[in-house]
Amino acid sequence: MRTPQKIALNILISLFVTGGFTAIAYTGLFNILETDFFSKRVETDQTARLNEISENFDNWSDDYYGRFDALARDRNFQSVFSLVQREEEIKYRGDVSASLEDRLIGYRGIRIIGNDGKIHYSSYVGDIGSEVQGRDGRRLYKNWEQVSGYFPLSNADDDSIHQIIFDGSTQQLIFQLPVQDSGFVTRGWMLVYTGTEGFSQLLVNQGLSAGGGKVYVVGSKGLIVDI
Repeated sequence: MRTPQKIALNILISLFVTGGFTAIAYTGLFNILETDFFSKRVETDQTARLNEISENFDNWSDDYYGRFDALARDRNFQSVFSLVQREEEIKYRGDVSASLEDRLIGYRGIRIIGNDGKIHYSSYVGDIGSEVQGRDGRRLYKNWEQVSGYFPLSNADDDSIHQIIFDGSTQQLIFQLPVQDSGFVTRGWMLVYTGTEGFSQLLVNQGLSAGGGKVYVVGSKGLIVDI
């Protein structure tokens, strides 16, 4: 079951004049580092600007989460746990992924990982182990631990909540959502991979980042925004 989780950001002001970067860490509290290098006026202006950036991240990530949560509740995605999958269901999932790639800035792909450690659906071609064509065909995927980008996942249950994972090694945000089967039993996780391009474009549109300014994922801690 979905439990709404608001995103809070810890915002750090860089002390290095040359970079002009703002670090956003996913720690759950707002905190502005105070330093004698900044006048009260500059500190106030930067605080307002950084709070606005963090609010935009909150709104942006909530919008993306809402889209992905709808997919996790779609019966055509929940049916991935069925022993036999219809050809039209397989096609539907492929069409949805292709549509997201066209319409959602920064979208990379989707995986559904069961509590059994198996991949039950993936938009990544390299994850496919074998495939049987036909109306009652079945596509078999590799085990989760066999694919690039593996990381340990806890078993999902009815109390599981969604979260965002920051992956600096691939410059991706991973939206992790619990997913149920068609009988409404929580069976695993949906992982949706996005880059930072969508958030970066939003900041430019809001006048909070210069044109060409980028957003970088820093390890597993959060983001750095070029303002």
